[in-house]
Amino acid sequence: ELSGADPFSAIVAAMNDFIDRLLSGKQEELERIRSSVKGLLGSEAKVLANVIPSVKSILTVDPSPATGSSQNTMNKLRYGFQTFLNAISTRQRPVVMFIDDLQWCDSASLELLHAVLTDLDIRYFMFIGSFRCDEFYANEELVKCFEIVEKYQPVKKISLSNLSAGELNNLLLDVLEHEDETATMELTKIIYEKTDGNIFGSIQMLREMQRKKILTYSSATAQWEWQL
Repeated sequence: ELSGADPFSAIVAAMNDFIDRLLSGKQEELERIRSSVKGLLGSEAKVLANVIPSVKSILTVDPSPATGSSQNTMNKLRYGFQTFLNAISTRQRPVVMFIDDLQWCDSASLELLHAVLTDLDIRYFMFIGSFRCDEFYANEELVKCFEIVEKYQPVKKISLSNLSAGELNNLLLDVLEHEDETATMELTKIIYEKTDGNIFGSIQMLREMQRKKILTYSSATAQWEWQL
């Protein structure tokens, strides 16, 4: 989840996850990306690394601070981010970027997303953002960003409705690793009455039950147990 408190927080979180996966993957893929990005960005890679420090894990970056006006630095950052995504997104290895709680996305991250999603040269890249409808449409900057993006790229919107009691029970069976569908029925009833099947609310309620030790994991039975 994102609070949007820090500039570029949404982008940094997404890229850190990608770079961690890249570092634990095949060495030849890492070398391909390193060579491609280095050849395209050169010394300007330091602007990208200043915002996304994990980039230094795959690139040798000039430690001297970036110079120039803030607008010039932002232009270089946009170019650097677009170039980086273009290099890592290939037909053999397409990239999907997912940002949760998009309604909290900070302005700086939105500016970079806008640059990437309106760049038709970036192929084999998909962006997925999840958000709460009421908060999304209350954020004028976010709404305007995606109105512009829709002029460049097809945008598909998928609305997720609340879970039915049966669907919530199936979710609990999966999360709590039970096979007998009757085992979680009482728990499902309590959560469903409180949340009306809202996914976010249901998960939050499970976490709260765990915090209050109503829901605990038993090492003796190797199962989740609850006292209602």
